[in-house]
Formats: sequence, C-alpha cells, structure tokens
Amino acid sequence: FSGLINPKYLKYFFFIHFIVQLIQAFLFNNLQGLSNLGLNLRNTGLLVMPSTAGLISVLSLIYLLANNKRNYFLIIVTIISVLLTASGLSLVILFLSFFIIFNIKRSVFLILSGFLVPLFLIFAPIILGRANLFKSISDRLYVWSKLIEKMQFLNLSTSGYYTNSFASASRISGNSSWRDYIIDGDFFMISLNFGVIIFIIYIASILIKTISSNRSIFYLGIIFTCVS
Repeated sequence: FSGLINPKYLKYFFFIHFIVQLIQAFLFNNLQGLSNLGLNLRNTGLLVMPSTAGLISVLSLIYLLANNKRNYFLIIVTIISVLLTASGLSLVILFLSFFIIFNIKRSVFLILSGFLVPLFLIFAPIILGRANLFKSISDRLYVWSKLIEKMQFLNLSTSGYYTNSFASASRISGNSSWRDYIIDGDFFMISLNFGVIIFIIYIASILIKTISSNRSIFYLGIIFTCVS
C-alpha cells in the first residue's frame, strides 16, 4: 500500500484531525456529554461520526508505521485520538492494530483475546466515560434483529433499496418510512440487497483470504470484519 498515499500528506491530515479534536474537547461545552476529565465527550475532528474518526486515526497509524514501528509519539497521539472519540469500536480496532504494528503471532492473539475481551467488557465504559456504552450496543443489536427478519435467499425484488442513496431519495420524495432503508454495516447492506446466498459467498471469500494470508492481512481482515 506504500504507493497509494503520500505519507507526508497523510501525516498532515492526521495531525490536523487530532488538533481539531483537542479544540473540540476543550472548547465544545458538553455537546455530547462530558468525559471523566470534564471535557467534551465525543470529538470527531475532521470527520462526522465518532467511530469513523477513531477508525481513520488507527488506519493512519498503521499506514504511517509501515516502515517505522518505533514512532511511539505517533502511537500515543493515536491512543489519545481514539479516547477523544469515546468510540467502543475504535478502541477495539486500536487494540487489533497493535498486533499488526508489533507483528504479534496469531496464536498469541488468540490467547490474549480470551483474557482481554472480558477486561474490555468491564473497563471500556469507564475508560471511554460512557456508562451507556452497552445500551448503545444492545440498541444496535435490536435493529439488526429486525433487519434479519427481512433477509431472503435472493433479494431480487428489493435489490438496491437498502442503501443510503435510496434512503435519501425516499426522504426527498416524502416517504415517511425512509429510515427503514438506512443500513448500519456493509454485511447487512449486502444481505438485504443481494440475498443470503451472495452474502455467504462474500464472507467466505473474506475468511479464506484472511486465514490463508500473512499476519498483517489476517489482522486487517479482522478489522474489516469489525467495521463491516
């Protein structure tokens, strides 16, 4: 990936993004709640959604450390950036990124995951300053359960409906149920637009590529699955 993005420009973007987060944290007055330190809770920097802001910070870190894994200053800045978003998903992805950065074996990852998952469940709401973190997760699971009811083996009649574009068009046209077409996640978008069979083929190809590849691709595959 080294030739896709100029690291210099990415570094400029990352630090501007981080500085904007700091400005939001100190100057925004309880816009989305307050952190344990009394700062604005969810700071998105140059992005809109907290999870997206945290994801961009972590992916920038992975890219920038591809040839310099000992830039601990950049690692610390990224940790602070993720904490400023108060995003549970971003915290998980940050944890996964360390396995890529430090080239940790898969067996070690599997062993550590057994210990760290319970710790995450206990301490994540405290670290992020979000007592309602798991309520957010349960609400999302409820929405997903409703989406599962709409799945078919081949969704030929509703293909293309469950996209943000269709939701926007429905809202403009005055369709009161336009929110039903907003999908939170690529996996549900594929399942609802193309059917379960296509989704199974899609996820199987990801799993095969993830399991059979080197460590970095293995962890990136897990990150991609979490995001999707």
